[in-house]
Amino acid sequence: MLEVRNLAVRYGAIEAVRGVSLTARPGVITAVLGANSAGKSSLLKAISGLVPVASGEIRLDGEDITALPPHRRARAGLAHALEGRRLFHPLSVEENLRLAWDFSAATGSFEAALATAFGSFPVLKERRHSPARTLSGGQQQMLILSCSLIRRPKYLLLDEPSLGLAPIVVQQIFRFIGAVARERGTAVLLSEQMASLALKVADYGYLLRRGQWVREGPAAELARADVQELSAAYL
Repeated sequence: MLEVRNLAVRYGAIEAVRGVSLTARPGVITAVLGANSAGKSSLLKAISGLVPVASGEIRLDGEDITALPPHRRARAGLAHALEGRRLFHPLSVEENLRLAWDFSAATGSFEAALATAFGSFPVLKERRHSPARTLSGGQQQMLILSCSLIRRPKYLLLDEPSLGLAPIVVQQIFRFIGAVARERGTAVLLSEQMASLALKVADYGYLLRRGQWVREGPAAELARADVQELSAAYL
């Protein structure tokens, strides 16, 4: 279980996250909702160790990881797919996947992991020798997800996976994320601006405004919430 307690993140005098607590459980998709600049990316980066924590605590399976560097968190089972399709663009699809595999302490064979990735997204197999920069936005997002999951992490942080994608691709990506949580037992923490999209696939949600929680609850309950109440979090 991933636990965050009273977390604060600051950039100089700017407090991006203030007193945030959350829990992400295995096999469950937990959505972090909010407008641009609400603090969603800062929260996920703090969890994965990419930005320092001003105060608070992060626990993974009961162990305090707040002071661990990012690579130690990754090897403890935490994967983070950042916003913006961060890939090694000159490298091929297969080379990106190989790099993600070599970084990990995963057991088994790369060939088996590659077959699983290509089974989930057959288009990546077709483009396996193509440079990542030549892929469409949707194909790049598929590759990012495959790189993040190739070592079968226990915890997956996803930052705005639907950003800039066509609706049909978004549906495919979200179906895949749902299957990962259900079939692999992965705990997924999903950051999204599009609340309606996230709440369709999520089990539980937190609504973030200006770095603080304003509401939380089961996804179905939040989806039925008063539109004006939810909209207020985006103003």
